Amino acid sequence: MSRYEKWRELSDEVLQSVYKPRAIDYVYRCQRCGQEVCRCGAVSITDVKAGMDRIVLTGTIVGADRPVEIETKYGRTLLTRAFLQDQSGRVRLNLWGEHAPKGMSGTIVRIENAFASKFSGEVEVNLGWRGAILLVKSPNELAILEHDLSYSFNKKDLLLQALTRSSFANEQHQQNPNVKLRSNEPLAFLGDAFIDVAVSEYLYSEKPEAPKGELTDSWQSIASRPQCANAGRELGLHRYLRISEGERPLAQSETIMGETYEAVIGAVFLDGPYERASVVVKKTLIARSLRNHDKEK
Repeated sequence: MSRYEKWRELSDEVLQSVYKPRAIDYVYRCQRCGQEVCRCGAVSITDVKAGMDRIVLTGTIVGADRPVEIETKYGRTLLTRAFLQDQSGRVRLNLWGEHAPKGMSGTIVRIENAFASKFSGEVEVNLGWRGAILLVKSPNELAILEHDLSYSFNKKDLLLQALTRSSFANEQHQQNPNVKLRSNEPLAFLGDAFIDVAVSEYLYSEKPEAPKGELTDSWQSIASRPQCANAGRELGLHRYLRISEGERPLAQSETIMGETYEAVIGAVFLDGPYERASVVVKKTLIARSLRNHDKEK
């Protein structure tokens, strides 16, 4: 049984916080301060008891697992299991749904409108749709991206190049002729070619007896520019882009997100062994495409 299988039996109290109702006929406000997001109930971690609501805590996320998709009786959702630590101690922290990708170890955060429950005898703080998580301090922006890629670069300059649009490089050169930055276009070319190979290799390993036409159709549904763009958006690549102000409004467009994702994959390929780049493609592109395909069935 999966280590997360037990979460199917979560209490209604937790699940109501995880799953946002389709129709909301009220505005949630703290009864004490009247704010939609409470800013008055901060407590230390050792003060947390099961049953407490509208909790506000500030601390460092430690021991964070990777976000996983789990099955509950109401459907599938993302969950990150971690601990929140301050000077008084630490408590189990469950980040649900849209909050799950923000649970990176070493990040100092303020969580608001959380509530505490007890599961298997352990007090746990849950942050669901009612709550908010505010970044107080990030250990390193690129470290967050590396965490999401499940790959740590040996040559950080390759990752920076992958995130540098030619518009930004040209803009910087115009402002200072001595500045000559490399754009991500060559890396995007390389990444595009590698993605084709990685996806083809995966499909062949999964369907060695399939006819060419079937493999080609599957390849197109995974390795296309729109799919690469969606993978880039899911990684939040627009947040890390070095891009000119004139081009910034288009940062999340299909073209820019697709090229940036391809460039990042090209950088991974140059920085590490073939196998590691293949793993990154499988995690960030192939698995995501197959997951979305299953949802559409």
